[in-house]
Amino acid sequence: MQMTQPTSDGYVTVHDLPPHTDVVTWNNSAWPAWTFEHSPRIIVDLRLCDPHRDPSDDNRVFRPEKLAELGVPDEVILAAAASEPEGFVILS
Repeated sequence: MQMTQPTSDGYVTVHDLPPHTDVVTWNNSAWPAWTFEHSPRIIVDLRLCDPHRDPSDDNRVFRPEKLAELGVPDEVILAAAASEPEGFVILS
């Protein structure tokens, strides 16, 4: 997986994220998150497992309508929709 994390100096590419180090909770729903040394930012994965996809692949998909049902704030969903890849949001 590749994604970028904005920093004050530009962008840092993050390759192959390790197992999540933290959890962020919205409306009693827990989401995997990562923190990075020397950075106040937290990356949150808002993708959901898709039971119709092969589990040997990355079977997580971004489903904004389901996130809204789960009580994730609209501003967070819009930020995750604009990310590359979709479904990640950076909190600071």
